[in-house]
Amino acid sequence: MSESGVRAPKRRYARGVASRDEIIVAATSLFSEVGFYETSLRAIAEKVGMTHPGLLHHFANKDDLLMAVLDYRDRADQKWLEENFTLTEFVSGEAIARLLERNMSLPGAIGLFTKLSAEATNPEHPAHAYFVQRYEWICGIYADGVRQAQGVGLFKKSVDPSDTACAFVALLDGMQLQWLLGGREAQETLTKMARIVDKFIEPLRA
Repeated sequence: MSESGVRAPKRRYARGVASRDEIIVAATSLFSEVGFYETSLRAIAEKVGMTHPGLLHHFANKDDLLMAVLDYRDRADQKWLEENFTLTEFVSGEAIARLLERNMSLPGAIGLFTKLSAEATNPEHPAHAYFVQRYEWICGIYADGVRQAQGVGLFKKSVDPSDTACAFVALLDGMQLQWLLGGREAQETLTKMARIVDKFIEPLRA
């Protein structure tokens, strides 16, 4: 087999991956701007300069694409958390401040999450089960962080890990929603958010 015969499939595969990622990015933008129900696959295909049948080559339907968008975000979030969270910085609030700063640099992703999570309160929504499980997952992460902090004497033993985690997630989601509604003055809002997070964490510290 010739050298060109070996390389050609690799080039086609690389282009296929790029096209899939481009579709996911475009879908993230449109789902964020107008919502899942109002966005058509044809509009997404047009945004990436692709035909509707070409898009269907990558994703069988809009539900399939939605789950790919959510999985794409989750993988990015998980990678960021693994690289940026330490127990000490969690207790001090520094890690949360960095998380908020990172999220505010991605307004499309935050807008998407906010809009989709509201839409997904409908049990018939294709992402309903995903958001139920995601909140269980993220609350579990923070609850584990609280337990670890208690284990090394950084948080008070009287603190309930599960209740604290749920309240903390609600606080972060609520602040980010207010940021989306309030004109997105990044630095001023970030400073205010960091101050509020510190007020939340301070009574928990041992």
